Amino acid sequence: MCYNINMAKHPPKSLQGYLWSVDVKHLDVESDKVYIIHQILVYGDFEALKWLFENYSLKEITEVFIKYPQKIYPKNIFNFVKNFILPLGDLKLDEDKYVTSIFGKIRPRAPAKGFFGNLRYFQKNLFWLVALL
Repeated sequence: MCYNINMAKHPPKSLQGYLWSVDVKHLDVESDKVYIIHQILVYGDFEALKWLFENYSLKEITEVFIKYPQKIYPKNIFNFVKNFILPLGDLKLDEDKYVTSIFGKIRPRAPAKGFFGNLRYFQKNLFWLVALL
């Protein structure tokens, strides 16, 4: 249940940058609160956090954070949210459910195809051929 009984049904347009995957007109502050709360905790600035705490209670934000972990937090932001924004410093939470690498796994580059792929192969081998002469 939302903290502010006068709260609008949708987040304000000013939060669109933090809730980028869905147009804020299509978000419902109650049914989409897990998405809204996590996105603002991870990416929000002071004004976005202010809106968050004006529209949801600390208890509700904390409950969403604990019961519905999202693997979207860089480690430093996870620790900041857990230890400073929310009063959870001593609570043991499974970081693997929250913390992700910004960069993710590095995949090997696929070989180029077509004319330019063959051209790069030719140039590479031509370099070594000329070097041997």
